[in-house]
Amino acid sequence: MKKSNKTGAFFWGLCSVLMLFFIYGQSMVPPKESGELSGFFLTYLNPILNPLGVIDPDTLHFLIRKAAHFTEYALFSAAFTQFCRKREWVNPLLPAFVSLLVAVSDEFLQSFTGRGSSVRDVLVDFAGALFGTLLIWLMSRVFRKKEK
Repeated sequence: MKKSNKTGAFFWGLCSVLMLFFIYGQSMVPPKESGELSGFFLTYLNPILNPLGVIDPDTLHFLIRKAAHFTEYALFSAAFTQFCRKREWVNPLLPAFVSLLVAVSDEFLQSFTGRGSSVRDVLVDFAGALFGTLLIWLMSRVFRKKEK
């Protein structure tokens, strides 16, 4: 492996690990604090996303929470996909399956904090992970064509 590939692998591996710490750290936040955190975002996003007030605040709060799930898993999976791309022997589907494993274990961890676990959240997490993996795959194809 070239030195630049080792540096890139280290960087993307570190990003993946940091995202895992973030994901699992958020799972350990008690329900009240978690609700307050997303409520903070609701305060600022409501005027932007709902200027006419047509969406119920509880619905918007729900959508913000699910968007957060989707985004954190898209970021984790994108970083992990980049890490795996630095290794030729890694199956391209590995990031998606690792992300699914992380999503299931994340929901299991939440069951110990009083927040409970949700199959819907696992599906949203996995959808975000698939999006992140697909995005990196598409970007690599585009940039590879431009290099030729």
